[in-house]
Amino acid sequence: LDGEASLVRDELTLTSLEAKFKQGTASASGTVRKVGSAKPVPDLALRFAADLPAFKMSEVTDSLPILPKDYTAPAMRVEGGAKLRGEDLVLDKVVIKGKGGFVKLDGTVAKALSGEPAPDVEIQANLDLDPLTDKDLPVPGVPPGLELPASRWEADVSYTPRTIRLRKLDVKIGSNELSVVGGISDPAGRGAFDLNIVAKRFVLAELTRLTPRTRDLKLSGSGVFQVAVTGTKDKPMYAGALQFRNVGATIAELPLSDFSGRVKVDDLSINIPNLKGKVDDGELTMFVTITDYTKIPKIELSAELDRFDLGKFLSAQKKLQKDAQTAKAAKAERTGKPIETKPARPLRTNGEVKIGALIHPNAQVRKFAATWDLWGVTPDMKTLNGSARIDVDGGELRAVGDMALQSPVAKVLLYPILIIQKLSFGVDLNRLSDLKIAGDYLFKDGVMTLRRSELGSSAAQVSAVGTINLPSELLDLIVTAQVGNIKPVDVAVGGTVAKPTTKVKYGKFIGDIFRAVSDEATPQSP
Repeated sequence: LDGEASLVRDELTLTSLEAKFKQGTASASGTVRKVGSAKPVPDLALRFAADLPAFKMSEVTDSLPILPKDYTAPAMRVEGGAKLRGEDLVLDKVVIKGKGGFVKLDGTVAKALSGEPAPDVEIQANLDLDPLTDKDLPVPGVPPGLELPASRWEADVSYTPRTIRLRKLDVKIGSNELSVVGGISDPAGRGAFDLNIVAKRFVLAELTRLTPRTRDLKLSGSGVFQVAVTGTKDKPMYAGALQFRNVGATIAELPLSDFSGRVKVDDLSINIPNLKGKVDDGELTMFVTITDYTKIPKIELSAELDRFDLGKFLSAQKKLQKDAQTAKAAKAERTGKPIETKPARPLRTNGEVKIGALIHPNAQVRKFAATWDLWGVTPDMKTLNGSARIDVDGGELRAVGDMALQSPVAKVLLYPILIIQKLSFGVDLNRLSDLKIAGDYLFKDGVMTLRRSELGSSAAQVSAVGTINLPSELLDLIVTAQVGNIKPVDVAVGGTVAKPTTKVKYGKFIGDIFRAVSDEATPQSP
């Protein structure tokens, strides 16, 4: 240790104090006022060059709350200079070198010594990283169970709590190459974006091990994209294009495969003009346009499937809902705060779907077709307006009640049959063949009017008119059924979907019988 120091009252002055130790060298000059108080005030210039062994954060500082105290920083070499001015730290060309590369730091960390650091720094990095897990990256936002393959990072970044400016961020993970430039303002608040993101290539199979969620998805396929991101966290806007081929995933045990197509995005719309792929073993062709997606989205869809397994789809949907609830509960437990559910934005949608064969454990339906034009669409259906048509030409239904419990749409289509089953005309309506369904529905403020709802089969002919209040599930229907050789019977249906009330219009039924008998007894003209 060489140098000179003097202490006058409570002010310490250091003159070219130099230290040599096993790991390297360090020097300091300047003053420290109030040196004997609980909060000394330094004004020091520092230079250092040292090889630091691995250490735990708890051994050095408690002022970095983003890192746990038991986090072990890897061995590294640190060179450069710094100035301590009160609670502030000024970095002067600090270089941190490690096994995989280096990081250069310049700038100021205000209140660095007070436990409330506010950085304003320039960061350059060139790093080759070994495979990492979430245990190696103990910072907020890292997904639990992360497994990041070996990667290469090159960065030139300006960072403050108010603004992040990316002059360069190039990432290579295996065959995946991603480049990002631009900035984010107020990242902890509204988050205003001005980013340009380019993927020279992405290979999903190499990324499928990233998190537990991507591992479950079993990703495959490849592609390229370029997209500009503007707007805010709440209302992001995108512009760019994506091309992909042979993309596949398994979503809640429902396999999707061989998807190829392109996506074009601007600040007004998202267009997928000719998407082709397979849903389970069904061939899909689909055209999609989404407009005004930052405000009140409008989705236009045209799709054709030669085969669709509705049973697998409903099972996958149920599993996704359960997983989402589990994740929400886990996050609430982890943060100690209930997760706020934002009200869903109403959307508008129109289009058509044609399915050659629709499969379900309780049904085999042929030539299914649906068209719709709906707006005010929300999960509670309180503002639902518009119209829809459904047609089925062929097939059979089994255990109708079980099928209706699995899908709101199926319940609407099959509700007339369920009512007739309750009346028991001595005919088993749990197995219907030679199936034909025609539905024409009008929606106004959540109330569905059945303009036409007919179901024909070998066992019964059933139709219904009236209304169903979808949010409250209140019923006001007249169901007409002809079972076997029995004359058509009208049934008034009220109550709710869960607890319906029925009243057979026997007067009309008996009158129809007498009229039929009278017609048969009347002599015919020669």
